[in-house]
Amino acid sequence: MDYAAAFNQATFNDTDWTAQSGPHRNWALTQNLSVSTINCPSSPMPVVYRDTTSRTATVNLGGGAPAQLNYQMSNYVGVSGTFTNGATMSGSPTPNTSSGYGLVAFNGVIVPADQPGNRVLRIRDITDGTTNTIMVGEQSDYRRPTGGTPVDARASNYLGGAWSGGQGVSIADPASTNGWTLNLTTVRYAINNRSTTTTGQANGYERNTSFTSAHTGGAQFLLADGSVRFISENLNFTTLTRLCDRADGQVIGEF
Repeated sequence: MDYAAAFNQATFNDTDWTAQSGPHRNWALTQNLSVSTINCPSSPMPVVYRDTTSRTATVNLGGGAPAQLNYQMSNYVGVSGTFTNGATMSGSPTPNTSSGYGLVAFNGVIVPADQPGNRVLRIRDITDGTTNTIMVGEQSDYRRPTGGTPVDARASNYLGGAWSGGQGVSIADPASTNGWTLNLTTVRYAINNRSTTTTGQANGYERNTSFTSAHTGGAQFLLADGSVRFISENLNFTTLTRLCDRADGQVIGEF
């Protein structure tokens, strides 16, 4: 999105963007960073995550750090993959990692490149075609389970807000696969689903947070060719899954 001035101020070496295990070397940048295009004007949800709990005595934020850090939250989430294999609609794609927070797979377009076996993707890796592959989906409304209380389970609603990413792992054990996932989702549920099941979608740091929208009847999605499409919440779930799997080899019908 060409925010070069912000990117050039950031350091990616030896930094914990969540300030959970520290050190967070970018707090002064992310504390003040606001990008209007990652918020939906129609969303009823808060824009700011106010972090007063993540920092410990072992986390060095640097001199002048405030008692509370405010991070912008986003109404959009990157798609790292699908819970079900798009080609067969059975089983989960491999590789994947699973924990109590749900399952994360890497057969989508925006994947954490620091995970074992992963690498930065290129256009040629999207073999289903960029016009048939979703890479970002909307999370502009609360998840509204039937008969339950609305929940803000956006993938940015946790430590670091919109400026955290990928699959969190233990600083002490980088090979761990038990971490949370921020600003990414592995698609497991239908658009605007009202399921009371909480597996993988109970909190923002879980791995299968849902696409939700404040718009009637569906949600906005960014395809890998750069186009934006409004997709109905009634879309067949098999079609949604295959749209989020970059290389399932299946023909996609109308959507």
